[in-house]
Amino acid sequence: MTLLFIGITAVSYTQTNDFKIGMFAYRYQNVNGLPPTTLTINGNNLSQLNVLSEDGFNIVTRYSPDFWTSPQSMMNLIQLGALNGIQLMTNTKDWYQANSNNPGTAFHSDGTPYLHSTQPGINDYNATYGFPDFDFFFDNVYNQSNYKSHVWGHQICEEAALWNLHKFTNTFPSGWGGPSEFIETEIPLDNVLDAIEHFTIKKNQNEISDQRLEVMEAHHSQGISQNLTYDGENNDFNNHYTARHLIDALPENTVFLEGSYSRFPPH
Repeated sequence: MTLLFIGITAVSYTQTNDFKIGMFAYRYQNVNGLPPTTLTINGNNLSQLNVLSEDGFNIVTRYSPDFWTSPQSMMNLIQLGALNGIQLMTNTKDWYQANSNNPGTAFHSDGTPYLHSTQPGINDYNATYGFPDFDFFFDNVYNQSNYKSHVWGHQICEEAALWNLHKFTNTFPSGWGGPSEFIETEIPLDNVLDAIEHFTIKKNQNEISDQRLEVMEAHHSQGISQNLTYDGENNDFNNHYTARHLIDALPENTVFLEGSYSRFPPH
């Protein structure tokens, strides 16, 4: 699914318009197994970013999990964006290792069952258990002077309050979403806040001031309001919470993106 995300900064006659419009997902052609670092080869465009730039987009991100993104690939992606006048919002979401113990059975809307974990998992930021080495990216890529200004920010989580696939094994995944390696679970609020604190510390250690930390939640046809207790999922399971709880707990300066698919929330 391709979504738009928009951020608007209020302006007056003394300020610069900082209107942002971004695209989730874009395609590019690998060159020697890596994202390209030139706009064209033999007159042929190597990515969709030139079209997005011409249409007014100035931020992009990818749904591709960073399990398979090497540091050099990340450098090339940032450089490719810069060549097109577009900043990158990194996919920094796959740090949560789910707990496969005591799984509960829930049901899809069509009535088919699936397993989900009701127990808190752990956070892994540096590839200890086959997860992406996000710490390395901050220490060796995002902090470099030739890349810093071309990274808009980092998406820390998406739909943490909804059941989604998360890896529970200690090995590098052989694919995406397989039942022997992934289980559906929410990410507990404490784990989300720990991740935000961790990446805030990494930013400060590397003197990164202009790259934002961002979370996204969707209400899935429900409203994100003060008194909402139901977000489209069964509330009878341990560790269940709603987008409202996450919004209320977010640290100052964390960017929140509303990622709903059918209507805007009433409040």
